[in-house]
Amino acid sequence: MKCGQVHKKRVGFTLIELLVVIAIIALLIGILLPALAEARKTAKQVIDLANQQQLGRSTHSYAADYLNRLSGFSVTKKNYQSLEYPDLQALANTDNPIQAAAAQAVDIIRRRTGRDQSDFDGTDYIPNWIPHVLYSHLVLQDYLAQQLPNKSVVSPADSRRLEWQKDPKGFEQGAIPGPAGRENRWPYSSSYESISFRYQPDRCDNGTGGVTQAGSHRMYQTQNGAVLAQKIGRRSLADVQFPDKKVEIFDSISRYKGKSQFYYAYPDAITLNLFFDGHVAFKKTGNPFNRGGRRVDANDGVNNLTPLSGFPMIVLYQPEASWEPIRNGEAEYSAPGFQRWTRGGLKGIDFDSNQWWFPDGAAGDY
Repeated sequence: MKCGQVHKKRVGFTLIELLVVIAIIALLIGILLPALAEARKTAKQVIDLANQQQLGRSTHSYAADYLNRLSGFSVTKKNYQSLEYPDLQALANTDNPIQAAAAQAVDIIRRRTGRDQSDFDGTDYIPNWIPHVLYSHLVLQDYLAQQLPNKSVVSPADSRRLEWQKDPKGFEQGAIPGPAGRENRWPYSSSYESISFRYQPDRCDNGTGGVTQAGSHRMYQTQNGAVLAQKIGRRSLADVQFPDKKVEIFDSISRYKGKSQFYYAYPDAITLNLFFDGHVAFKKTGNPFNRGGRRVDANDGVNNLTPLSGFPMIVLYQPEASWEPIRNGEAEYSAPGFQRWTRGGLKGIDFDSNQWWFPDGAAGDY
């Protein structure tokens, strides 16, 4: 070493110092990750709210353009030629309103996707399909001239439907998990379900036609088809008596309550609901059997075959593990239908009422 030269010793971190730094980083991650997860959940809820708000605005705009009618499948034997495709015109030229509606739904899917019949894996028309139940949104999407599939009708927390939308052909070919049967309509389905009385009469007893629950939560059946043909899809916005308390569209899955998603009919479920006055709110289903003069959260609903009975429509939830949430390992869960089958129909109340039964004397009015 030369005279006057100072030796500089290389300074580094000790093992203890490195461990302390790693521990601090781990602690920060532990603090930040829940906050980030909560932020992501909040962002999804904001998108959910916006989606349903758009559907609400579209409902009112459609009603303003079409003599106050609620949007619904409108093709019949009288106007079947309004459909674009000859094979669907032939199917819609019928006295069966369900078949005509199914033809109209397929017509919308073809036009809004740009896919003709030959482009689907198999066939795109499904016999015995009641499209009003889960596909009424297609009419609003057609009214808005939306390209299909469109994320505006799917919850950002509904990962399975988003998969179907991203790759419809992959779904059709079985590359993506989906419902048994795998009908080609599913990539164009919605997370948000229209209430049953939005498209049909408030009751179907005494020979009145209607659609009722059948079997599992995914199955429905028609009653008195000849009468139903004259009434299905003919509801008016003016039929709603309590628009701020009456649900129009709702998410049938509780997506943000707890660590996992579960069906809306569980008493602790909190789901997103669009009301007929246009506002959107998260509402708790509540305990339907906790009456006794006390306030309950949701109206437990009605069996439209026996509308004057105190017994509600019972819905049997039988989830398919490939795409529907299963709670506590339950293969099935049975509960009232709540807002899907509101007591009093469009004249009834779903939430924010101290009465679980529709007001006395009103049952005979609908």
